[in-house]
Amino acid sequence: MKEFDILRLEINYFLCIVDSTLSVTDSNLAKDALSSLIISFLFGNLHNFYEYHIQVIEEYISFISNLPEEEYCYIKTNVPHVINLLNLIKQEIIK
Repeated sequence: MKEFDILRLEINYFLCIVDSTLSVTDSNLAKDALSSLIISFLFGNLHNFYEYHIQVIEEYISFISNLPEEEYCYIKTNVPHVINLLNLIKQEIIK
């Protein structure tokens, strides 16, 4: 259960980064995309729009990764966790 708490914190931190660097609208879109992907991953039979949701999250990851170094240095340890989650979801959902 500790891993789920850490993952939840990582996801919330990622969403805060999107919110602070982009907008609340982008944060809400990222939150909806991540929620849909996680639900699809957990229940395995809900594959609605997963490609779109993956694309949304990848675009935000790309944007955050391209931030100037002074802004990005505080968050670069968080982004790989979200990328790993996304890769795991892609492997399982796309099967």
